[in-house]
Order: sequence, then C-alpha cells, then structure tokens
Amino acid sequence: MGGHRREPAGVGTARFGPFEVNLEAEVLHKNGVRVRLPHQSFQILARLLERPGETVTRRDLREELWPDESYGDFDRCLNTAVNRLRHALGDSAEKPRYILTVPREGYRFLAAVEWDQGSPAAESVGGTGTERASGRWRFLAVTALAVIAGVLVGAWVWRHWTAAPQGSLGAHPLIAKPGAKTTPSFSPDGRKIVFSWRRPGTDNYDVYSIDIRSQDLKCLTTSPGQDLAPVYSPDGRRIAFYRNTGVSSAVYMIPSPGEPPIRLLGLSVGPPGPGSPSAGGVWTPGRLAWDPSGEFIAAVDKESPDHPFAIFLVEAAQRGLPEPLTKPPPDFVGDGDPAISPDGRYLAFVRRKTEQVGDIYVAGLGGGSLRRLTKDGRNLSGLTWSADGRHIIYSAERAGHRRLFRVSLAGGPPQLLLLAGREATLPAVAPRGDRLAYVRPAWGTSICRVRLRGAPGRRSAAETLPLETGASTMNPQVSPDGSVLLFSAGDLEKKEIWTYDLRTSRTVRLTSLGSNSASPRWSPDGKRIAFDSPYGGGLDIFVASAEGGEAVRLTTHPAEDILPSWSVDGKWIYFTSDRSGTMQVWKIPAEGGEAVQITRRGAFVAVPAPDGQFVYFVRRTPPGIWKVPVDGGEETLAFGGVSWGQARNWVPVREGIYFLAQDPAADAPGSLSVNFFRFSTQRVERLVTLEATSAVGAGCSISPDGEWFYFVRRESDHTDIMLVEGFRCPPAGESLISVLP
Repeated sequence: MGGHRREPAGVGTARFGPFEVNLEAEVLHKNGVRVRLPHQSFQILARLLERPGETVTRRDLREELWPDESYGDFDRCLNTAVNRLRHALGDSAEKPRYILTVPREGYRFLAAVEWDQGSPAAESVGGTGTERASGRWRFLAVTALAVIAGVLVGAWVWRHWTAAPQGSLGAHPLIAKPGAKTTPSFSPDGRKIVFSWRRPGTDNYDVYSIDIRSQDLKCLTTSPGQDLAPVYSPDGRRIAFYRNTGVSSAVYMIPSPGEPPIRLLGLSVGPPGPGSPSAGGVWTPGRLAWDPSGEFIAAVDKESPDHPFAIFLVEAAQRGLPEPLTKPPPDFVGDGDPAISPDGRYLAFVRRKTEQVGDIYVAGLGGGSLRRLTKDGRNLSGLTWSADGRHIIYSAERAGHRRLFRVSLAGGPPQLLLLAGREATLPAVAPRGDRLAYVRPAWGTSICRVRLRGAPGRRSAAETLPLETGASTMNPQVSPDGSVLLFSAGDLEKKEIWTYDLRTSRTVRLTSLGSNSASPRWSPDGKRIAFDSPYGGGLDIFVASAEGGEAVRLTTHPAEDILPSWSVDGKWIYFTSDRSGTMQVWKIPAEGGEAVQITRRGAFVAVPAPDGQFVYFVRRTPPGIWKVPVDGGEETLAFGGVSWGQARNWVPVREGIYFLAQDPAADAPGSLSVNFFRFSTQRVERLVTLEATSAVGAGCSISPDGEWFYFVRRESDHTDIMLVEGFRCPPAGESLISVLP
C-alpha cells in the first residue's frame, strides 16, 4: 500500500531547530547530518512547513498523497508515515515539540520556521496569491538557468577530463570475474589498482594489476605461494607485497614493470593471511605501506612466535635490519593494517586486544606520543588515509555487518559512509582521481542439514535443501512442530523472509519489503514470526503472521535493533541493540511498548532458555555463551567453548547447548563438527564431523525431536573489489551519517 509518488510540495530550504529541509531534493538534515525519511513522511513534513501554526487536515493529506486508497488503508498509511516522521525528528505525540495531533482533524506544526530569502515559502508569508505565484516562477526560472549552465559545464568537463565523471557515487565491481580478490591499492595517479587474486580452481593468491579505464589486466606473479597485500611505491614504478610459502614469509618487491620479483627481507612469522582465524577468512590485517620518500616500507611481523604482531620499518634498498615501529602490550594479539599519512608524518594502525577486538591508533613516524582514535573495540578489517591526510577511512563491524567509517585525525566520533553498503572491508583511497575501492564478499550460501542420531563422533556428509529462491539462503529456523523451515534469502543488500515445508518441499515467500530483512524467529505457538529489517529507515524489529501479510514494526528507536528471539511464553521479544552506546540485550512486549535493557556488559545474539528462567547470549570478550535472568541481573558464563566466529551457530535446549566448532581431531584442517555441551556433566560431546563443509556464521537450528541439525554452508568463496567514482572526503551531503562513539 502507499500513495502515488508526486512532486515535492515546494522548492526552497526551510530551517527549524537543528533541522534543515531541502524541499526540492527531499533531503532532511540535522546539524548537517542527513536523516533518512521515507517519501510519504517527507511530503507530510513539507505540507506542515508550508503552513506552520495551521491545522493540515487529514482530508487534505488524503486527497494529495493517498487519493486512491480506501479509508482503512489510508488511516494505516498516514499513521505509519507520521510515526516515522516523528521518529526522524525525535518527537513524540505525548510531548510534541514539532508535530501536534489535532484530534479528529489533522496535524499542526508548532516550531518557528525560517526560509531562505527568495524561496516561495519566504515570499508567501503575508503575501497575495499573485505574489506567491510570481515568486515561484522567478525561482523556477533561475533554477532552470542554473540547470542549463550546469549541463554545459558538465559537458565541457566530460570532454576534457579523462577520468570518470565526478559525483557518480554508485559502487560497481572493478573486474567481473569469479574468484577471491582482495587488498586493493591504487597507483599514485589513481588510474590503476594492484591486488591479490585467487582464481577459481587454484589454491593460491597471485598479484595482478588493472587499468581502471582500459580494463587492461596483467598477472604480475606466478608463485605457488601466497602473494598478498601488494602496494605501489610513491613513484608508481615498484610494487611491494608479502609472499608466504607455508614454510617461510618474506617481503618481496617488483623493481620495475616486467621484471621478476626480488626478495627484500625474510620475516620471522609474517602477517596472518586469508583463511587464518585472525584474518576473518577473506582479508588480511597485514597490509604494507610505503613512506612518501619511497625509501621505507611498513610491514607486519613478530619478533618471535611468542610475541604479538608488531609493525616494522623495512628499507626498500635492502640495507640493514627492520626497525620496530610499534610495541604492543604482550597480552595483545598485536598491531596490523599499517598506513602512513600522505605527508609522511604519521603512522595509523589497528591494535587488537583479541582477534576480533581492536581500535585505531596513530603515532608520529619521527617520534611523538601514541594516540588512540577509536575507543569502541570493534572488529576492524582495514584502514586507509583520505587523500588530504585529515581523515582515516576504515572498516568496522557493527550490528553484524562490516561497513566503512571515517574518523578525523583530530579525533571525534566515527561517521558511517553510506555509499559502500552493508558489507565492505579493506578500503583504499586514490591519492589523486577521487576514487575509493573496497572489498565486498559475495559468497553463495545454502541451507543444509545433517542427521544427528547414530554413533557419536561419526563422519557425515550434509544434505543440501532444495530451496527454490534463486538466491543465497541463510538464518534457518525450524518451526515448533518441526514441519516448516523459516529462513531468509537474497544477496548482501536485499533479502526477504521465506518458508520451506519439509513435508511437501514447497517454498513460499512471506515478505516483499524490498530491503535487507533477515534473522527470522518463530513465536512459540508457530503462528507469528519476528525478524529485523532496515525497511523505512534504521534497523528495527518487525512482527508478521506466519502465513504472510503485513509486517508490523515493533521498535522505532534510532539505534540498530537486530536479532529478535521470542520468550518461552510468547509475551516478550528479546533483541540486540546499541541504543545504550554498546551492543546489549533488550526486551520489548510482543504487542508493542517500551523496551527494557537486560544486559550491561556487552552482549549479542540473545536466545531465551527453554526453562523460561534465563536468556543466553554471546559475548566477544571474554568469548563464550553467557546467561542472565530473563528480567536482568547477574551475568554469568554458561559455556566458554563457542568462538566469536561461530557466534550465531548455537542452539540451547533443556539438556544443554548444540553448537558448531572447529574439529581438531579431523583429518582436514578447518573441518567442523556438531557438538553438544551437556549441562549435567559439564562436558562436550562431539556428535558429527562434517565432511568437506565450510559453514557460515549465519545461524543454525535443531529439529524438535533432536534428529536434524540445520546450518548454512558456503558454496563459493568469492569476493569483489568494488570501485566508487567521484569520491570525496569529507564526502558530499548524503554520503555519511553520524554514529555514536
């Protein structure tokens, strides 16, 4: 349902309180930061701003915005749109600052509104209808002339500039070929990118370069080892990279185009590479960085296997031993992701307390104090400097997704870069040419199941379910009666909620929101579902019938509310939220109401225990499954054997906890097993070792009779390097939003 899209109510810019509204562009800013607002909500705001202090009737809104809807549908659409508008403004119906509800009539805007001089609204105050029309036509005439001039200038720029046109901030794959592509780095002129690529059918990474404009692709190394993290020298003639043979690790350099690589320096251990636990599977924290003079390279290594990772300075001319630049605390995983500022004055890097918890630090290359820029302990995967050296752009995990942020060298809260989407790692900024590159995973996934009954510890091949969605599938959840599988399906940016009848093999789509809906859960009676979705704004919890139909938004807080799970009696929904500034467990009445905070020390993925007494959740530090009383209280460790990498792959039952884990007894490295932690014995039982399976941390489920274990399997290990043209930092208007520190 919804109204027909119409032209904005007017043109010009209005201001009230901390807000600025561009009516022509349909853009709302708060203190200079864009606030997302759906179209119908914006149209309501526009009509209220044009008539401050007056009542805009429901009838007027219906005739202008929803002329074709029935009265019942119109009421629901209007109420939803007004609620979203109030949410965006931080307003409430009970204590309104901006929007007053006039019972049975409509709405009235309470705040004073200022208009830009020359805008139609400014001229209309106290003016006649003729004056208002004249002002509008004058504005439109000036706007038309400006547009024509802009087109002519744009055409000139297009003809005289060899790079792509500015302002096109859509991300697109750099190279449309399969395989795992990672660690992009720009040439000094911004026209080429060098990267590592593991092509299909091979098990090693080689170094490639590509000309962005001509798409001329060149293979630069053919070693049987892993050639990783290549980076251009400041003069663009040399390329340095890591080579790991499995026996030794070293820094290599291609001295000039077409020449074979030479070994610069052998490393004690070398940085973690793709596939290692501390590398997250598809990225490496051990990138290289040249200083602007081209004489030195910052590399990651260890003084010995017992020491933490540190950053060393390597001479490109092969003289002398490497000089340590950083000294992480001995109980830390260490330092990685070195990046030297464009002026050569600073070294930025990630210092990791654990493999999944780190912050950004900056140190002076010529000496000086060490400064910590971020303080929220995130899972960071790559950083780079802006071209002007004033900001650091980095990838951090928030709410289960890796996204790009920027933080000022001078300090302050991080800001989210909207242009890169929900999954982005290893950013790189061109020194010239206004380009940004980053790595985006594009795994194909499927839902599988394995039978648990039989001899403990046996090996078994998983069965793939024939889910006819035409997309990757995730988040499996078996219904309380064991007959239907609930799941999400789609790509990285767009998912819907589906069901699969395990008896008839019939697949049905339940939602059509056109957003990234995921993490579905059954109510205890199997009649309703809850899921999270960014539909209509920020991430919120939604509830819908298990038969499909309209989804109702349950949470409306500006924070990210994710991963719902029903209480045993079905009266509450537990979820994870960062509304307190850190990720914690909250609960909200299933019929709507005020949310209540349950945990205080950090939490993720909350699942009520079947006994109805406790809520289980995972914690990053210290890792493991924890529990807390359903109404809050003391938080205690229930089981410490679940790693953060499998943070969603566990299921509590009355007798214990089913979970996925690496199987150290298996023949193949990295093999997984389904395990059971039994409460009565406090011991782990290995149930099944999975054959040739790479599981994804995207949820699992157990059938009510305990016979089948459902999980998500990665079918292909594919990553794309995404390219953004016309990038600026600070970016233009809608490219970023503020994020709580």
